[in-house]
Amino acid sequence: MEIMAKTKHLNETATVRFAEYENGRVAIQLLDCETGEPLTVATVNLPDIPLSKDHHTFIKDWSENEGMLACLVREGIVEDTGIRQATGYVEAALCKWTVRAQWECQKGA
Repeated sequence: MEIMAKTKHLNETATVRFAEYENGRVAIQLLDCETGEPLTVATVNLPDIPLSKDHHTFIKDWSENEGMLACLVREGIVEDTGIRQATGYVEAALCKWTVRAQWECQKGA
């Protein structure tokens, strides 16, 4: 699926790829549409923090990913739950995948 990736450091069309961290949690990657090379990883893996619900993930919305949460919400990939998880000096946003994202992830499996 292609989206318009507009963040502090990105302003281009990107391909969304659902991958997997070593612990089985889903990672959302953005790839260059033409080359397939990675642009960024939109998620952050917090393995010590339990995720009580399926189809939830933590979005990295700081540093080089500033603006990522708004981008993914605007493009219909995730819904912001409003819950934040402290991780070091920053907070990760707990988000629920949209039905569109769940379908895309299953389609790619």
